Amino acid sequence: MRFFNLSFIFFILVWSCTTQKEQTGEVRSEEEETVLSFQEEASVMNNFTIVQTDSVEFEKTKFTDNPFINDASLITVLKDGISLSIDNSENMILKDSITEYEAENFNYHFEGYNESLKQYLIAQVMYEDERIFLVDKSSGKITTLWNRPIPDAQGRFIFNKQSNESLVYDYDLPFGFQIWEKQADSLTRVEEVRLKHNIIIDGKWTPSGTLFIKSLPISEFLTKGEEATSGLTYYKILKKVK
Repeated sequence: MRFFNLSFIFFILVWSCTTQKEQTGEVRSEEEETVLSFQEEASVMNNFTIVQTDSVEFEKTKFTDNPFINDASLITVLKDGISLSIDNSENMILKDSITEYEAENFNYHFEGYNESLKQYLIAQVMYEDERIFLVDKSSGKITTLWNRPIPDAQGRFIFNKQSNESLVYDYDLPFGFQIWEKQADSLTRVEEVRLKHNIIIDGKWTPSGTLFIKSLPISEFLTKGEEATSGLTYYKILKKVK
């Protein structure tokens, strides 16, 4: 069934590209098609703008480290879950689920805490899947993400891309990326770009707050994985000045 799903996706991608060329009469290179489709899909952003760059700039740019601190002293590990300290409230208890049906079991993993954002990073690990979410230490509010977040150095924005596992194993998650912003005492999603022909391989913030991303056509990822180089493109995402 998984093989059929992957084959069907690949057929649709090839058909859509061929149809577009026939309708417009234009003949573009594969790289041009990749860049054009990505820029069109990313044009929905209202607060950020996207600019194409190259591997040279990407490789020479200094990026910030991911400031989630995996300090077990910040939580309490229970026999059947974890306990998170919430300001001015009772602790939040996340209990594992262990039943006789292995496919329905899950447990919680603490993966870090970000002091600037005041967010716990938690993974709910299941049989063949996992869910990633943040828990606000100030309020206990839960924010569900597509994948592990990448915060900027200022503790203001979070970049979040699709899980590549969702493409391979047909999980019910979209392809693309999100940008979240810390506003007052909560996280707010300010951008969401859903991609049809590309996936995000990597995303990194510079100390000044510029986001660099690396993209790959889905067809290349399906055949060669993240090691693919054909169609690999690089972009900078900049905050719009209002």
